[in-house]
Amino acid sequence: MKQLTLLREKKYSGRKTVRPISTRHYNHVVLKARVPILRRHAPAVRGLVRETQDRFGIRLRALAVMPDHVHLIVQVGSRTQFQNALRFLAGMTALKIAHGKLWLKRAWSRVVRSGRDQWNAEMYVWRNTLKAGIFSEWDSVEIRGGVLWMGTGK
Repeated sequence: MKQLTLLREKKYSGRKTVRPISTRHYNHVVLKARVPILRRHAPAVRGLVRETQDRFGIRLRALAVMPDHVHLIVQVGSRTQFQNALRFLAGMTALKIAHGKLWLKRAWSRVVRSGRDQWNAEMYVWRNTLKAGIFSEWDSVEIRGGVLWMGTGK
């Protein structure tokens, strides 16, 4: 009698699809770290974000450095520009802060439409830092060059 083998269950229920990236609207990107060390190195992370902006020409709308993840709301000119900027930022952050492997998995992203959706995304990023206790007042939010920099307190 032939022995039956069990089939593995799929790890995902649907088809794999291309990540939605918009060149017209902003994109909300979250990079999740393996260990909560990002907050201690927040100035270095912000410096790398600025370097990424200068090098790849991305427009940053909001930034929040949390203990174990980073929120970015960015606008890019092309998919290739987005990929290269994200690879550079993730790679350089991992090398400078953790001296190797830092990120848990690939970055999460979604397209943020103009208007109410954009405001909601920015408020979500701000409330995330508020809930984590990183700052508790609006005075801790800085606007530099049209960019909302959050989580700069403490």
